[in-house]
Amino acid sequence: MTSFSSVHSNLPTEQVYLVGLSPSIIQAWCQTDHATEFATKVFPSVTDFIHDPNFYAYDRPGCLITELTHRDTQALKLLKELRACKSSIAAIVLAREASIAQVVNAMQSGALKVVELPVETPELIDDFRCALKVSKKTFVRRRRTRDAFRRLQLLTDRERLVLDCVFEGLTNREIAGRLDIGLRTVELRRQSIKLKWGVNSTAELVKVAMMANSEEMENQNQTAISGHDELDGLSQPTTDAAQ
Repeated sequence: MTSFSSVHSNLPTEQVYLVGLSPSIIQAWCQTDHATEFATKVFPSVTDFIHDPNFYAYDRPGCLITELTHRDTQALKLLKELRACKSSIAAIVLAREASIAQVVNAMQSGALKVVELPVETPELIDDFRCALKVSKKTFVRRRRTRDAFRRLQLLTDRERLVLDCVFEGLTNREIAGRLDIGLRTVELRRQSIKLKWGVNSTAELVKVAMMANSEEMENQNQTAISGHDELDGLSQPTTDAAQ
């Protein structure tokens, strides 16, 4: 089982994905130092990226750069696919004559930033560095919550009941009274949870439980979130392309 303290030290190599970009943009990127510093994959189109056999294995810190035009909205589809599979990849969208509605849709679909073309290479590099930092943080957070959720699955139904009471802040005696079980039984089940989770204190136990509950709630709401494309009631984000 992965310990939380080892998550940062076990980060995989950052990946750069250039998806559906014009040849001039790809060429400009390849001429930067980052082209050799990071592993770069080039995909001619969004379809090629989504249909890649390794698409769902691209769960690592990385930055994806794609292009959105007034006529070609495949970038929006890509963003929604990444969000649906809870990818840690941070996406930068280059907008070429895109409408304000498309820009807002891109941001709401998960784009970290929307940049209007043409863009200077140094500016794009700065956005890229920012995207990598965000992606690393997202990757670590999601790895931790997924690990916590896996730990939650190790518990029996009776242990889950005790854990829920601990999460509410109840004492062992109060838990025994609520569940109508003996005080010693409560103590044994709490100890069993700690052993299964590899934690030593109640504070650690509650921390893992909070992250597990967060992952569980996200899983339950994922379908509704992924299908929500309405713009009504949304405030317009500040983006380079919308200014």
